Amino acid sequence: MTDELYQVPLGDFTAARDALAARLKAAGDKEAAAAAKRARKPSVAAWAANQVVWHAGDAWDRLLSTTKALREKHEKAASADELRQAGREQREALLACEARAAEQLAAHDHAASPAVLQKVAHTLLALAYGAPGVAPGRLDQELQPPGFEALAGMTLAAPVPATASSGGDQPTPPGRAAQKAAEARLAESRRAVLKARARLATEAERVAAAEKQLDAARRTCGDARRKLEAAEAEEAAAQAALD
Repeated sequence: MTDELYQVPLGDFTAARDALAARLKAAGDKEAAAAAKRARKPSVAAWAANQVVWHAGDAWDRLLSTTKALREKHEKAASADELRQAGREQREALLACEARAAEQLAAHDHAASPAVLQKVAHTLLALAYGAPGVAPGRLDQELQPPGFEALAGMTLAAPVPATASSGGDQPTPPGRAAQKAAEARLAESRRAVLKARARLATEAERVAAAEKQLDAARRTCGDARRKLEAAEAEEAAAQAALD
């Protein structure tokens, strides 16, 4: 029953949680009431990711299917062209999810900043790759982007608890260094995409304004042409009368 908590506007979460806990307690379900009371208010990015799952199922399903297809391409050692195409389709699906998240944020008076949208994208991508221990649509915190193993089509594993060190700093394993480098490249790519989208939106606005100006100029030109034709007709009539 706590699913409904993660679908309400973020500002209503606490009140909705307390009301649900009270209803469950009144109904005699103390265990469910306690579980509802423990529910934590999501961060803005986690809330936006939840809304994509609950209210933009078409975009979310597309991201799931394209991620699955990309993973299968890797597992089957598909050609470079096939991998590029599958990766392109996944990126387009992720951008569609970002756009739907931005709509939800704007509709509820939250800033759809590039930083927030990047966190949303990382969270949705991690969910699409099957991040362990979390349920889509019921997050209270955003997730880290999937690592190199996920991007290469491998199944995500549950995080391994840190063990006590015998002393001194341990060198970063080569695999972890490669993962960090891949994560950094992915983050940089996301920032580049967001900047490109912003530039595209700006240019689209300029084109629209230029088209309006062009339409106005064409109307002015048409009016001037009609006036010229009328004046020429009057001149011809006057000349005929004079002759």
